[in-house]
Amino acid sequence: MDVQQDGSSCGFWASTIALLIVFKIEPSSDDSKEVLRKLGANGLKTLWRAIMENYLSDSVGLQASVLHDFLCKFPDWEGFPDGIECVGLLN
Repeated sequence: MDVQQDGSSCGFWASTIALLIVFKIEPSSDDSKEVLRKLGANGLKTLWRAIMENYLSDSVGLQASVLHDFLCKFPDWEGFPDGIECVGLLN
């Protein structure tokens, strides 16, 4: 896809691509690639840190708002259905 510029952060890129696919965002579209290039490895690391911190610190789990802020950067994301507050329950 020509968005990863270094080899040391490939896990962050792979996880992000998987996340996009789960939410039905085409990672290889030109718009998605542009967003990913702008974020870069540091932006992805910040995203995953926020996801993990929220998931582990919230008594319910991962709040949808954490992902919403990231996913809304992608033009083909359709959004969460109304009423979704938590996307990853903590067990």
